[in-house]
Amino acid sequence: MVNALVGREVAKVNPVKPESPSAEPYLIDFPGKDAHWTAVDTRGIFESTKPEGAIEEDALEVLKKAIDDHKPDIFLHVIAATEVRNMKKDFEAVEEIRELVRRRLGREIPFLAIINKCDGLGDCPKDWPPEEFPAKSKLIFDVQKYLAQDILDSNEVKYLDSRYREKGFWLDGDHDYVAIVPTSCIEDEPWNLDTLSDVIYNKLPNSALLDFVQAQGRKDELLKMSRKITRRCAAIAGGIGAIPIPIPDIALLLPLQTVMVALIGGLSCRQFSVNTAKEFLAAIGVNVGAGYALREASRQLIKIMPAGFAVSAGVAATGTLAIGKAAESYFFKGKLVKPDMFMMKWQVRRTFRIGAGIILSYSPFCGI
Repeated sequence: MVNALVGREVAKVNPVKPESPSAEPYLIDFPGKDAHWTAVDTRGIFESTKPEGAIEEDALEVLKKAIDDHKPDIFLHVIAATEVRNMKKDFEAVEEIRELVRRRLGREIPFLAIINKCDGLGDCPKDWPPEEFPAKSKLIFDVQKYLAQDILDSNEVKYLDSRYREKGFWLDGDHDYVAIVPTSCIEDEPWNLDTLSDVIYNKLPNSALLDFVQAQGRKDELLKMSRKITRRCAAIAGGIGAIPIPIPDIALLLPLQTVMVALIGGLSCRQFSVNTAKEFLAAIGVNVGAGYALREASRQLIKIMPAGFAVSAGVAATGTLAIGKAAESYFFKGKLVKPDMFMMKWQVRRTFRIGAGIILSYSPFCGI
């Protein structure tokens, strides 16, 4: 399962007998991406035989120690599809493990039940993928339903994909497991790993999300993160520009915008560094010298006007937003669009209220 999620072999696999003698941590790097995983592969909880080299007799104790040592963000309980009916003791042990997590780590860890090797269900393993063989699809659905309702006593389920019921269930919030996901890790034709990846993404804590989505190259999710950073930096820039004193706040705006661009570059799987930001700024022809200083001086003069600080705030926020949008285009889409082009596409509305000063608002066109 670790190999399938990573996309290459990092863990040993033995189809006949237990291979992992202990909790085996794999420190995984992803070439060309600023991402790292630590995946801890443990023995099956109630294996019939002890793997060669195993020191501890009790696999459950090995697992508890691994949780203490590695403090995982998520727990993947991988079960062979043909063995679901024999796993009752494992599922009972999960409740004990969750209590251990609460007591020792002081938090919850999401547990996922992964029904693997679904291609082996039934009498015709070659009937694959299940979307093309209704009988195989029904077998996979029936195994999930049996696990959810008969073994885990969870009557409230929600399909992970309403179009394909066999792709998994969300379980009700009070259960030991948050979801059941069937998979197959056939080398030439893996199945439902995208769904599993989506479930993991939805249940990982924020502290682990960036490494996960970068490693998997989930550009849509990375772009969403980038847009949040751009909007947040634009709001901060507006606060800086709103200071009602004519001071050269370029000393604050320029570092903010540089860090914003570096973060956007890092999210696109480039190296997070000042050099990444400089590359973008050079590409769009930003000159921090005379031209920028002249515009900054003009913005500071606005502050001397009655309520001019409000206009200055809008300019700072809009300018930062435009730089962020241009950086997203450059790093995520490979398109060089100067910030001025975004500024031209946005409508700036000024509303004047008698005796209440100037209220400045701006709104990007839809789709920008």
